[in-house]
Amino acid sequence: MFEKLKLSALFLIVLVSCTKAPAEKTAQKEPNTISNTSIIQKQSKKEIVPYKKRLEAFADTLNFMNWVSDHKRLKRLNLYPALVQGEVAYSSKEIPFYKVNYKQSDIGQGRFFELLKKEERTLDLKMFREVRSIWAYFYKEKDAEYSMPDGVIEQWEFATSTQAQKALQQLYPASKIIYFNTKPYLCQIDNYLYIFHTRAMAYSDPQKKVFTKFISTYKGATQYKDLANKIK
Repeated sequence: MFEKLKLSALFLIVLVSCTKAPAEKTAQKEPNTISNTSIIQKQSKKEIVPYKKRLEAFADTLNFMNWVSDHKRLKRLNLYPALVQGEVAYSSKEIPFYKVNYKQSDIGQGRFFELLKKEERTLDLKMFREVRSIWAYFYKEKDAEYSMPDGVIEQWEFATSTQAQKALQQLYPASKIIYFNTKPYLCQIDNYLYIFHTRAMAYSDPQKKVFTKFISTYKGATQYKDLANKIK
C-alpha cells in the first residue's frame, strides 16, 4: 500500500513539472518578443520621416523671408504636376513636403531629350534613374495680390557625393532646356543635388534671392562654377 502511494506521488510530481515547463519557457521568451516589437516600431517611425532636416529647416528660414507653402492652391490650380501627383509628408510644424516620382520629374519625362541632342548635351540617365529619393518644397510669396511668384526646391538624394557632383556637372548646362521658361539654380551638398526652379522667367529674380540665401546658409554648397576645373 505504502509503495503504491509513493508511486502515485512520484507520478504527480513528474506530471506537474512537465506541465510547468512550457509555461516557464514561454515566460522567458516574452521580454525578447516585446523588445523586438519595440525595435520594429522605432524603425517604422523613423521611416515615416522621409524628407531631410536641411530642407525642413530652410522652409523655416523662407518663412521669415515672407515665403510660405500653400498646399491648397498647389492642388487647386494643379501647379507643378509632379508635386500634385506625389506623396505628401508633413513636418512637425504641418509644413507639406512632396515626394516626387522620378518618372514624373522633368528629367524623368524626357520631353526635351531631342532638343538636348541638338545642343550636344547628354545626361547619364542611368545615374539619374538610380536616385534614392526626390523630395520637394513648394513656396510662394506670402502677401502677393496680383501676380503670384512661387517656386520649387527639389532635393535629389544620390548614393554618393561623387554621383551628386556628376549630376550637377551634367544637369547645369542642360537645365535651361529642361526647366524651360525659367532660370534654374543648382548646387550640391554631400550626396544631395538641389534644383531651384519656377514656372515663369518673371519670377526668377525673387528666386535668385532664395537661392542666394540657401548658399549663404549652407557653406558646404558647391555650385557649377566651383567645378570648372574638374569638367572636361
